[in-house]
Amino acid sequence: MPSKSERQKLLFELSVVATLAEVDDDDEVEDEAMELYEIVNSNRYLSDPKRHTRYPYYFLEKFNNISDIEFRRMFRVTRYGFRKLRDIMSEHPIFSNNSHCKQSDVTWQLAVTLSRLGVNGNGASIEHHRDRFDLGTGSVESYSARVITALNDLYSEWVSWPSPRRRRELSELMHLEGFPGCVGFIDGTAIRLARKPSISGEAYLDRKKRCV
Repeated sequence: MPSKSERQKLLFELSVVATLAEVDDDDEVEDEAMELYEIVNSNRYLSDPKRHTRYPYYFLEKFNNISDIEFRRMFRVTRYGFRKLRDIMSEHPIFSNNSHCKQSDVTWQLAVTLSRLGVNGNGASIEHHRDRFDLGTGSVESYSARVITALNDLYSEWVSWPSPRRRRELSELMHLEGFPGCVGFIDGTAIRLARKPSISGEAYLDRKKRCV
């Protein structure tokens, strides 16, 4: 049989005191016991639970000391680009809450998410990044969800389809460069497909013979 907690014991004792006071017609003691009972019953703990703040070693000791080359390899952006994106995102309401548990720095959340987005397979797993950045599993999930939400909300402010006039200008330039009918191209991270498409599958192979 499980033992009772200190809170449960106190609630039981207060109920006994209130019952005895009612039998003895001691209204003052009964009221005080019932008042205390309501206070204890409305709180989960008898005292404020101790919260252990975790300070990830990576962000406190390594993040600011890695080389620019390593930074770009891990996060797929330059330090300047990272700081600009962080500053733009930091005002998003998703990074603010009314909880007494303050969120981690937006810098940490952005770094973890960009690291996950820059790789695939097991390298993008929550467990891998939990160990890499010395975080909890829930933190990795929360960071990624918040940053992706913020990026989606900011998308229309920074990415837009060119106007008809601009498309004509780009198309003419691309034609001179050997790309007729093209209005531009973006150099980015290839997203691998789970399997080769059944129609024109060869057209999806990159220079490394991967389906993207």
